[in-house]
Amino acid sequence: MSGRRFVIFLFSLAILAIFNAFSLWSIYLLFADGNFSLRVTIVILTLLIDIIALNPKELPVQIYDSRNDIAFHSYYINVLHFQNCLH
Repeated sequence: MSGRRFVIFLFSLAILAIFNAFSLWSIYLLFADGNFSLRVTIVILTLLIDIIALNPKELPVQIYDSRNDIAFHSYYINVLHFQNCLH
């Protein structure tokens, strides 16, 4: 692992630790109030975020191709212009 990637990993781990600390504090407060459904929701969301963040494999990300976007918009601009010319 390169030095830059290791620093990013440590920074991500620190942010995750802060998030988990606030989650545990919220769960404790909800336990004191007796709000069971919200407590379960926060526990599940915290676990899911931890699993996603600590997953050694990166999640698949759809690559955005700006050429498709430009072609899509130019097509509809031409169609709308043509329809306006007919009226």
